Amino acid sequence: MSSLWPTILRSDSDCSIGVDRAVNLESWIRVVVAAIISTAGIVTPLGLYDVVLPAPESTPKTFSYIPDQSPMGAGTPPRHSLGFNRRCGLYICPGSNSNITVPGNLDPEWNITIPWNLTYAFASGLSELSPTVSSIWDIEWRNYELTRRENYNKGSLYAVGSYRQVENRILSDRIEVAEGVIMDTKNGGIGFRNHTLPPQSHHGSTWTEDLLFVVPQTSCVNLNLTLDFKWQSFPVNVTVTDRGGFVNLRHQQPEHSIVQTQHNFDLHNKAYTGAWLTNAMGMIYLNVTNPSSHGYAQSFEYVNSAVGKSFPILNKGTGVSWGPDGISTSTMWGDFFNIPDPGYNASGRAWDIASVRMFDYANMTNVGVVCGIVYGAARRTDGGNHLIRESDSTWQIPIYSCASAAKALIKTVRFRYDGSGSLGGLRVVDMTEKTYQTEDENPLWGVENTSIRLDVAQPLWGIVSKEYQNRSDISVIRKESLWLPGFGDTTLSLPVNGLLNLPGASFHLSSFAYLYSLSSSITNSVSDYTGETSSALYSKWRGYSTQADTTSTIINLIWTDIVANAVVGTRGWLSPQGIPVGSANVSGQVEVPVTEYRKTIQYRVPFGIPAFFALFWILLSMVTVMILLLCGKARPSLVRRYLNHTSVGRTMTLLLYPGWTEPQALTTAWASSVGTKKIDVSVLAPSSADPVESETPPALKRRCTL
Repeated sequence: MSSLWPTILRSDSDCSIGVDRAVNLESWIRVVVAAIISTAGIVTPLGLYDVVLPAPESTPKTFSYIPDQSPMGAGTPPRHSLGFNRRCGLYICPGSNSNITVPGNLDPEWNITIPWNLTYAFASGLSELSPTVSSIWDIEWRNYELTRRENYNKGSLYAVGSYRQVENRILSDRIEVAEGVIMDTKNGGIGFRNHTLPPQSHHGSTWTEDLLFVVPQTSCVNLNLTLDFKWQSFPVNVTVTDRGGFVNLRHQQPEHSIVQTQHNFDLHNKAYTGAWLTNAMGMIYLNVTNPSSHGYAQSFEYVNSAVGKSFPILNKGTGVSWGPDGISTSTMWGDFFNIPDPGYNASGRAWDIASVRMFDYANMTNVGVVCGIVYGAARRTDGGNHLIRESDSTWQIPIYSCASAAKALIKTVRFRYDGSGSLGGLRVVDMTEKTYQTEDENPLWGVENTSIRLDVAQPLWGIVSKEYQNRSDISVIRKESLWLPGFGDTTLSLPVNGLLNLPGASFHLSSFAYLYSLSSSITNSVSDYTGETSSALYSKWRGYSTQADTTSTIINLIWTDIVANAVVGTRGWLSPQGIPVGSANVSGQVEVPVTEYRKTIQYRVPFGIPAFFALFWILLSMVTVMILLLCGKARPSLVRRYLNHTSVGRTMTLLLYPGWTEPQALTTAWASSVGTKKIDVSVLAPSSADPVESETPPALKRRCTL
């Protein structure tokens, strides 16, 4: 029986003098191994923990429509069954097989329904893609009105777009899902999806989908001019300060290509051209330089400016569109100079930077662009708090020239659903642009090729099949994305076309056109995006408007929020019906492969280090024993002999009761002969406590007999 008393009392059994080194080492190894095993018994179980992980294989699950319980869902009415419509001015729309009927009162009767051949054409390419990829026909106005005109579709009801602000999520700064859309409120972009979800599960599930996204693209150029003023209930002492925009302006007008295709489309060139023309016009008006009277080569003969020099501008009163409250935008280039209007178009305050005119034809070449000036959020230059308007405080506003367009592309989205049974439990885990291995795998984009002006009709677009490659009425391009065509009418008071129902062809440009006319006064039902009524939004814009690249993000984020409130996607796993007519529910089910999350037991390896050491010594001992067995050094009979020789009881009985038992007698024989003998160990030397019998011991008797 092992005990620590010999060590504590320093008895002979603990003495190592004269003990072989191997034996001494083995004794210490046993102590160390015992300590390791004891530690392993305590530490090893601590490494166990449970974790929720995706299953190694996906399983098909039934998807069903889940309504959005957020304000975005509550503000979305049921879908109608009246279909899309458009009118192309006084012309018959492309693809239509109808005739214009002119009755006696000379008021033409129009069939504004879009024919089946067009709806099929611009969704024909979806058959080769994931069923979740939307087409132009899967984009609807979120809010709409039902109206009728006697000369439209014989006086029957038809739908038109309507804008009502449902919710403002511009401060979210993440990827969110809402009724019919996926909103990227961090970088900008809208994905279209009729949200269907798998059944409720304890730990949730994950899956991926390919979805159509329309992404805003904006390029901004710093004019290197600032508006500086003092605040006294309104801006006073307003000046334009040269921060390098005048003195460092290149004296050669930039080349601006009017014709740009899908392959060489350049937003930065448009923004830079607008910035250059604005600064050049301002220099002439402020007499910083001279205009050319004999061509551009004679201009800029002098530059009367320096970095930091300020130029007072004409004060038109207090009704300015900018101040310390937030950002503002304008499509009037150089309007901040307050150049007097002579009453005719001679001021040169508006240029055709977009290169797309309302009288251009609706086709693929004319990419929809909206350009303008962005006045950044004012910041105090006197060291005061930017959120506090204080009398006699001084402020500074940066100015940028920006150009915006939108492109359509397919993104691969990974969803994670917590199984809660509501849309609030769905979140986007990852979102990347879909990659294609070869050029032939890219989508085949098609755009309507018409001879109708853009102010009359916006061209249709979508992913088409190969059969439309050689058509004269459809232009195609095989590319990972498509710059959306069209014309942005900056005279719109709302970001929707309230006359007809074809949102997929115009929503991107109508939203851009609206946001490039932002001011600090609230005059309609659109949310305030300037920051005037939200100090948090103003603070965000103040940080973003310090540089040109982040100023472009402002435009993209505002566009995203406006579009999310304007349109809704109706395509998903339950397509083609989307959200059924007159209901917020979907009848029908579909099975989709999803990866469920399950709770599994895992182990933290560092906690198993003591157990690994203990296992190592156990295996080493077993291997050593096997080797000794094979070499004959550890036969059972030999080991038994060693144990008998080192047994204290056998040794003492051999000395005190000689001849009563054989040294290697079996245990039963030894116990029956001397095992019951008593030995007194309380004295200085052990002695027999039983009287020694006079008869001859059994062992001696056997020897004598022999």
